[in-house]
Amino acid sequence: MDFFRHPPVIVCGQPFHPDPRGLGVMIAPDVAVYPSNAFVSRPPTDLRPPYVFIPPSDVDGNSHARVICEVAIGQSIGRLKQKCFTWMQEQYVRAVISIKILDPRR
Repeated sequence: MDFFRHPPVIVCGQPFHPDPRGLGVMIAPDVAVYPSNAFVSRPPTDLRPPYVFIPPSDVDGNSHARVICEVAIGQSIGRLKQKCFTWMQEQYVRAVISIKILDPRR
């Protein structure tokens, strides 16, 4: 199968994206899964209005992730919830999945 030679998705750890609040700060999910450029072309950069802050890709030029998965181990549930709300402010994010890993039962 050619799926394994040319996978339809790419998985990477912590690709940086600009914070949607426009503070010039970079934020990153724990893991990002994004489609291969063979299936989703890069967003046009020259067609964006000049007042739009959010660039069409991460700092390496990869198309933005559409589904974000946040995994919290040491963070509180409140902090995890806030991070998910922050990701949902991004215009390109369609869904956020959150996973909270608790301490093991005894």
